[in-house]
Amino acid sequence: MTKGWARFMYEDKETFVQAGDCVHQRPGITHYLFDYSPDMEYLEIVGPADFGTVDAAPPPGIKVPPITPWK
Repeated sequence: MTKGWARFMYEDKETFVQAGDCVHQRPGITHYLFDYSPDMEYLEIVGPADFGTVDAAPPPGIKVPPITPWK
């Protein structure tokens, strides 16, 4: 995270990331960004570049925070 902060869901775990933090996201993990500061900036490095997105439902019994739309 280069600037600001963000909250992500990784499977059933909420993760808070702020400027200066680095996150390793394992291949195939269910994840999404759901809250962030207005000044959020991050650098995403992906390899290999050949991958797709799969929509997934939350795990049973897990309350997923509401999505905050981009402004």
